[in-house]
Amino acid sequence: MIVNNPYNVNFIHKELDFLRNDQNIIVSSEIEEDGKYYVVIGSCDPGTKNVAVSGTITAVNYYGHLPGRQYGLYPFLRWILFLYLLLLVIWLIRCCVYHRELLSVHKMISLVLILAIIDVFLRQLNLAHFNDSGDYSFSLTFVSLFVSTLDTTVSLCLAIAIAKGSFSICSLIFRLGVSRATLDGEFCKILLLGIIFFTFTFWSSISSTFRPYKDWSLWQIIPSAIVSVVTYVWILTSLQNTIEELANRKQTGKLQVFTQLRNVIITAVILSTIYNIFFSYVIIKEIINSWWKYQWFFNDGVWSIFYLGITICVMVVLLELLDTSIYGLPMNCP
Repeated sequence: MIVNNPYNVNFIHKELDFLRNDQNIIVSSEIEEDGKYYVVIGSCDPGTKNVAVSGTITAVNYYGHLPGRQYGLYPFLRWILFLYLLLLVIWLIRCCVYHRELLSVHKMISLVLILAIIDVFLRQLNLAHFNDSGDYSFSLTFVSLFVSTLDTTVSLCLAIAIAKGSFSICSLIFRLGVSRATLDGEFCKILLLGIIFFTFTFWSSISSTFRPYKDWSLWQIIPSAIVSVVTYVWILTSLQNTIEELANRKQTGKLQVFTQLRNVIITAVILSTIYNIFFSYVIIKEIINSWWKYQWFFNDGVWSIFYLGITICVMVVLLELLDTSIYGLPMNCP
């Protein structure tokens, strides 16, 4: 039987006769209404005992193999990719206009945008492969997870460097220079945290993607979660220390920029916390089952919009650094 509602009597059913012990049967049915369906196999003969049934279930929609709860993500990622490309073009134009005032942090933003574009493109390519073949590509999935983790790591390292007001560190990260004075201290700490964050996050992503859900363990999640918390706390404390230092020096221009950055990060943390609570409630109460058409949005769409929004806000704030009167570039006078 194929049913989409336990209380619906208009279900699809087919009767099969098992004529011998070893028998291969192919059954196909056409679904006319969209919905969430369950396949039920039962024995109607009370005298039948010890029947072992094994096989595979393949569902093909009119557009391909993607399940209904994920299909909406496919066109959605096209729009996200288009927006990232548009952002990159606008950002590069602004950088060309103010090329003499560019700081290394602006070049790092370009790198973050390029990695985000590659990440979204690979995700969409992987969905297209699944839609055509009915299975994800191992190589595409692996590379996609690698690029996604690398993009997040670079963004967090850049955020820490900006929060500490260490634009020389941003320069070193971008050019991979070898200044001993810069290598000592903060850069080594940021580099070490970036390596640790990338390692644990990538391992967690690989484990959760390629291992069955029942085989998951807390050791796949806890290390990555701890490193993430340490990173966000470091960003906020560094921002607060920088803001206090700028306030003491009465550098109102840069103080305004860093205050806006702090507000963006705090707002992002609050919004993500509220959404996680809401999503947990929806899962616990099983409300998500009735929203199956939009499950892709709750799982991936919200976070894609969330990260895109943060990127736009940070870009707008950092554009103010192109104004040399705000940044206050020092001059070496004899």
